[in-house]
Amino acid sequence: MATESLPRGGVLGFWSIVFLSVVAIFPGSIYIISSTTALTFAGEAAPLTFVLGGTALMFFNVIAVYIFSTKVVNAGGFYKFVQKGTGSAVASRAVAWDQFIAQMCPVIISSTVFGWLIPVTASTLFNVTLPAFLPFLASIAVIVYVFLLSYFGIRLSALIAMAVGAAQFIFITAAGIIIVAHTHYNTLGAFNISNSSGGLSGFFIGMVTGPLTAYIGYSAVVHFSEEAKFSKGTMKKAIVTSILIAGVFETFMMYAITVGVPRSDLSSLAGTYAPPALIVTDRFAGLVFALVVLVIALLGQITSPLTFGNAAERILYSLSRDGILPEFLSEIHPRYRSPHKASIVVLAFALAAILLTQVPPRTPLWSPDRLFLRSRDMGHSPHSHEPDIPRGS
Repeated sequence: MATESLPRGGVLGFWSIVFLSVVAIFPGSIYIISSTTALTFAGEAAPLTFVLGGTALMFFNVIAVYIFSTKVVNAGGFYKFVQKGTGSAVASRAVAWDQFIAQMCPVIISSTVFGWLIPVTASTLFNVTLPAFLPFLASIAVIVYVFLLSYFGIRLSALIAMAVGAAQFIFITAAGIIIVAHTHYNTLGAFNISNSSGGLSGFFIGMVTGPLTAYIGYSAVVHFSEEAKFSKGTMKKAIVTSILIAGVFETFMMYAITVGVPRSDLSSLAGTYAPPALIVTDRFAGLVFALVVLVIALLGQITSPLTFGNAAERILYSLSRDGILPEFLSEIHPRYRSPHKASIVVLAFALAAILLTQVPPRTPLWSPDRLFLRSRDMGHSPHSHEPDIPRGS
């Protein structure tokens, strides 16, 4: 019979929670993904989508999390919030399964995007074509990496999150500073909604597909509340802090990417095969620095699933502890203090999803076109789509 529980309190401090939330938001997404969608729909006004997107999330989405995190300290997170708020077992269990899928999707998608970025980078920067099976193997490697770190306990995941999160802020911000300092196109027009290339509808689509999508993972940390020091005060402060930090950072980086080219070249930049930030950084800071920043962003790409994977495990753990799932899922590793059997189920679920979406490897269901809304001819060299960006002096 499973009698042990998660280590209550004393494991995760304020900054551990902040960075577990930050890596879930994934600051490096501005360098890899979210800048593309924001530019595609909002054009010059893309930075404003991050200002309004972050603000909208802060005041309309975080309120419930802020309030309930002071009232419910439970690994079940949102489904326990619903249980306390409604008293309905049916509603709370429905939310539990919804949240489990919601935590698993970023794990699966992040690993898929990471696998795709490897051949994209090789093709874009070095004009090298890698074997078609490599993205599939890279995706599997990310899933196994997430499993191993979560298996060895939340403290290790928090340490990795703090190191990788700090590295993303330092190196990617440095890239942004270099671009802003050398570009000839600095303008406050980037914060004028009337400059949206897609009009108001395009602006709001850009806001949803860019910043709101990027910030959406911030609240996964509520599943770590049992393991947080002074949880009822720490959780709410850490969540708000992570959104504020990410909001300022991503707005600045989106501005740097936007003003890195003439306004007339923004549509071309958004339509490149490679991430726009990679191209602009290469032009202003050089290939070596662009590669360093890309590696840091890729580390962020594979670290982000740590928060979600750990959260998914705790949902299964909590459901088992409540008698809804088999008892063995609430067993705690005697040394690492992790729900290790729940982590095995999460690993199996993620591997099955990768197999279903990427087999055969030559025709993945989540192709670059689907992920990044591309309509380009993939047979052309990615360099043929790059805008003519003047190099920094």
